[in-house]
Amino acid sequence: MDTVRRLTMTGRTHDLRLICTITAVLGRAVLGRAASRPGGFGNERLRNFRPFWETKRLHEMNAREWESLCDGCGLCCLIRFEDEETSEVIPTRVSCQLLDQITCRCKDYANRKATVPDCIKLDPYNIDKLPWMPRSCAYRRLHEGKDLPAWHPLRTGDPESPHAAGVTVRGQTISEAVLAEPEDALDFIAFDLLADRSEG
Repeated sequence: MDTVRRLTMTGRTHDLRLICTITAVLGRAVLGRAASRPGGFGNERLRNFRPFWETKRLHEMNAREWESLCDGCGLCCLIRFEDEETSEVIPTRVSCQLLDQITCRCKDYANRKATVPDCIKLDPYNIDKLPWMPRSCAYRRLHEGKDLPAWHPLRTGDPESPHAAGVTVRGQTISEAVLAEPEDALDFIAFDLLADRSEG
């Protein structure tokens, strides 16, 4: 492999705990009210209650909904290399310098481009151009017509659920900041990170 280029993306730092808790609790509250009313769960509107990720396409979501899809796994924030001759993507256990290795989220998401100019911004229109995105990633799964994994914070109401399910890279990486040269990341190749973690 003579010629490679780096692929990296930083994670999001929205208030995940707030939005995922509201979503999960809202679902329970709606069902609870339905059970206490005449007819109970026979109410058609309540029976058809569906969360936003089931009713909207990615490009139809507002900014808060879009950001809440990030499960905080940290997988997209790892350094990858692409062989420019074969297009093979080589994953490593080296994380972007801005990744918090405990929370698995970006330490300066709003200003990340100033520190990491080659950070790739994900949007509804470039997902299919990023085949190296984790198979468990909510953005990728919804783009492919799949549902959110059972461990996703929007389902559980708990931002720690991806960690508990063993999906994240917490405690499994080193920061690029400690490397002498960027290419030293190739000493930490980890093809096991390509495995689909959707089932936890």
